[in-house]
Amino acid sequence: MTAQHADGFVRPSPPNATTKLSCNWIQEEAAAVLLIVSTATPADVNDGLQQLASEGYQCQAAQDFGAQYCMRPGDAASSEDVVVARDDVWIYLETVNVNARAWLSDIAAQIFG
Repeated sequence: MTAQHADGFVRPSPPNATTKLSCNWIQEEAAAVLLIVSTATPADVNDGLQQLASEGYQCQAAQDFGAQYCMRPGDAASSEDVVVARDDVWIYLETVNVNARAWLSDIAAQIFG
């Protein structure tokens, strides 16, 4: 598994991933949302998904946009890390003190149709 970087932090991504979009929103150090959208070959995305279990992620099929949805609790009590992946796209979302799942669903729907 290789790593994608956003503001100096290392995040999970598939091998040979290319970052297409990276956004980090912070609200007075009380809440934060980090979004990284990457692409890689479908085989590399699949390999990346296979590695997530060893990092504590639980994955299942997302019924609303036909992708794999993987989640694990974050390092803080009110944080979580989420990966949504399908075909050649890998979406990583990290949140602290905010629920950004609706945004993630909208973003995934726009990407995956």
